Amino acid sequence: MESFVNCIIKSRNALISTSYIRGSSNSRYVLTRPFTIATNPRPLLLSHTIFEPTKSEQVPPLLITHGLLGSKQNWTSIAKSISRNTNRRVITFDGRNHGDSPHDNEMSYNAMVEDVRHLAQHLRLSEFSLLGHSMGGVTSMSFALKYPEFLEKLIIVDIAPTVLGSGEFSGNEYYLKAMLDAKFQNSGVTLSNIRKLLDKTLEPVVKDKAVRAFILTNLAQNDEAGVHWKPNLPILLKYIKGFREFPPELKQKRFTKPAIFIRGGKSPYVPDEELPEIKQIFPNAEIATMPNSGHWCHADNPTEFLNILLTFLQKV
Repeated sequence: MESFVNCIIKSRNALISTSYIRGSSNSRYVLTRPFTIATNPRPLLLSHTIFEPTKSEQVPPLLITHGLLGSKQNWTSIAKSISRNTNRRVITFDGRNHGDSPHDNEMSYNAMVEDVRHLAQHLRLSEFSLLGHSMGGVTSMSFALKYPEFLEKLIIVDIAPTVLGSGEFSGNEYYLKAMLDAKFQNSGVTLSNIRKLLDKTLEPVVKDKAVRAFILTNLAQNDEAGVHWKPNLPILLKYIKGFREFPPELKQKRFTKPAIFIRGGKSPYVPDEELPEIKQIFPNAEIATMPNSGHWCHADNPTEFLNILLTFLQKV
């Protein structure tokens, strides 16, 4: 039976939720949202969920960081499977200005890297593996190059250390504006009804139904704020152009520990011409291609994704 403990940790001016999930079951759980916005810009203690294995082995834990407009909840199923199959702790977390983590006026890869380091220190992790998807992948690559001593292995999902001019980072400027422009009434309506209304409102800008559904996972409802967007949309929009470029000061560094880049065969994010630069900066990197998957390859084909990931994690 899965035991659940929800702990509230007081950090600076924000109360952050930490959830502990033990074992494997289908029981439901709810994470609490921070009650205040952090005023000290960095580092922030991020809201996180810890998946504890039923049988603990002496292997470094895995931290998972999501992409733009994502959240730790997107990775719950994958995290449970990894913990169960490798007998390791898996920690998912919400990045700054996303999900249940604090809002802040700074949003840069440097700030996000320091947040990961702060979380690792808070959890007293001397060594861990790090997985990042898309924007979280750039954060993870940056962390590996800046703080390689923390890492056992690095897993990057459908992103490369290059100028990012297509896909999520160009299209999401329009998505963020559409989300900010969306109007909805809070009184007397359910979250489900508002989602249906906003799905129609966003359709002219966000053509892909699956992408709209993903965006709408960012809606939340509580007594204090009513129905609201969880991400800090004005700050994300302000910094969106900065997300497109891999930090240039890190390109001269090298990460020589084991790494794998998992790319979707139908995604434009990691074309073949980018592979030499990946191998230059990450000389021991493997490249794994999922031919029938797009940018969200872990969601498009979770079984194939898990097989690739577990094979890599279990290599000695």
